[in-house]
Amino acid sequence: MDKKKILAYLSQLDTYYQRLEKNIPAKFKDYNKNLILKGFCERTLQTLIKICIDITNFIIKEEKLGLPSEEEDIFKKLQQDEIISKEITSTLRNMKKFRNVLIHRYVEVKDELVHDYAVNQRSDFMKFKKEILQYLKK
Repeated sequence: MDKKKILAYLSQLDTYYQRLEKNIPAKFKDYNKNLILKGFCERTLQTLIKICIDITNFIIKEEKLGLPSEEEDIFKKLQQDEIISKEITSTLRNMKKFRNVLIHRYVEVKDELVHDYAVNQRSDFMKFKKEILQYLKK
């Protein structure tokens, strides 16, 4: 297992997380007035989620956990191997769906949802990081 590579991914996660934390206004009305900030938050959330997906795929490959039957099952592979918890697995699945909406625009992206995600759910990235660090210590 190339722990340095995972730590590099986690460093990227920290960088984008800190940027988001530093720039997101707590109040929706402040967020909603600023088109540049909206774009920044959407792109930063996409990147944060992508880093989590990259870490997951890297661990699956390195640990030879096998190909998931569906793309949605990548997180379940880590859960089955007790690398991440059931809670984080569920969270990551929802994150991935959210990222797909942001990227592919299957439906109209609601500004309230993006703001809520950035303000109230961003700590999920640090929960994921914590579980990955615990796994690396084993």
